[in-house]
Amino acid sequence: NLNVAGPMYETIPAILAWHDHGNGINVPDESVQIVNVDVPDEGRFIAAAKARDNGDGTWRYEYALFNLNSHRSGGSLSVPIPAGAVVSNVGFHDVDYHSGEVYDDTDWNMTVGDTSVVWSSPATHAENPNTNALRWGTMYNFWFDADVEPASGDVTLGLFRPGTPQSVAFTVMVPGQGCFA
Repeated sequence: NLNVAGPMYETIPAILAWHDHGNGINVPDESVQIVNVDVPDEGRFIAAAKARDNGDGTWRYEYALFNLNSHRSGGSLSVPIPAGAVVSNVGFHDVDYHSGEVYDDTDWNMTVGDTSVVWSSPATHAENPNTNALRWGTMYNFWFDADVEPASGDVTLGLFRPGTPQSVAFTVMVPGQGCFA
């Protein structure tokens, strides 16, 4: 038995609920940024981002990426960080394929470098076209903590399938050039 509490929102991507209902039903979370990420002449992703003060000199950076209709699919996500930033608690959540799906369930690789935090598919399209990519109708989540306050910056979405462009960028909150904790 299913008991529905409240209205249903048909044809609206669920990623939008993070902003629109992030503080409870019909209570928006104004700190959540939502941006459309268009692949020229191909398709659209919707990105959501939030930076939250942990109260201990660090900030939690959270990103959700929904592939609305891009056949090129997502193959990586790169968030810039300033040199010297301390990054911890890096995480990733994807979908688990089942019921005979041909796609691989291997989680994306997570790498913290000197100037970015990068998540990437376990293989390229050339290596394995059925590897875990962010395919249409699917949403993945990415997060980490950093000892740097947020600022506006460009996040890069690498595209999985070959073509031009190889990546697209979008502007949301990222660890800024502020003071270190």
